Amino acid sequence: MSVPTKSVRNLAVDLATADNHDFASNDERFNSIFSMLDKDGNGTLDKEEAYALVRQWDQEKGQNAHLRKKMWTLIGISSAVIALLAGSTFGATFVAVHASKDTKVASSGALMSKDGSRQLSTIAHGNRIPVLNTTDDAPLCISLDDYEVIKEGVYQGEKVVLDVEAEEDGSHGVQVLGDGESYITEDRACYNVNDNDKRICFEKANCATQTHRALWESRGLSSDGAQSCDCTENWSPYACGRVVNDPLRGWTCKGWDSTW
Repeated sequence: MSVPTKSVRNLAVDLATADNHDFASNDERFNSIFSMLDKDGNGTLDKEEAYALVRQWDQEKGQNAHLRKKMWTLIGISSAVIALLAGSTFGATFVAVHASKDTKVASSGALMSKDGSRQLSTIAHGNRIPVLNTTDDAPLCISLDDYEVIKEGVYQGEKVVLDVEAEEDGSHGVQVLGDGESYITEDRACYNVNDNDKRICFEKANCATQTHRALWESRGLSSDGAQSCDCTENWSPYACGRVVNDPLRGWTCKGWDSTW
């Protein structure tokens, strides 16, 4: 069933109620529409002018139908988007709730598995560099390939984890690089320089032992290395070393190769 549009419906009402000349002369809206339809201006609507009225009615109905179709299309698209957003929110919430069932927080604040058997890492994903610590009196020696990987990782804003294995007992220590400020040159790179407890430097050096080279070769790395440098001696040749409390010198930097 078709419904007349507003302008045509109003004109039909006006024509039906126009039973005297006073109405036609006083209603400006009616006169305006009638003049538009009365092409020859003779005061009456002939067959062609009535046909034009019907055509106008059909055109307005078509336009309204087109607008309604667009409106329903927009409503359908909006509903689909809302459904997708609701689904993704539900999915994220479900994953978070499910994960919370498998974890708990220890009294120390560490994130543990539900049964308390292992501590879960909260360190951001990055590069893990295995490092061999031969003795406490020797520098950490890393492959030159690892030296470049560390630099590139820090450049990219990633955290780099040094997994330091003690050759003596196989224990592991972890040091994270990239938490603080860094100072990097071609032959020397220092990390976490704003925190003395975490600060560590590496400089290119011929530090590799036979054990180091065997480890690197098993990983397909080059035999060139870089050694850790906790500090630098204050006198020539400004050798790389570690901080020690010497009976004669007090707290000072002792080069790795120094014999005093």
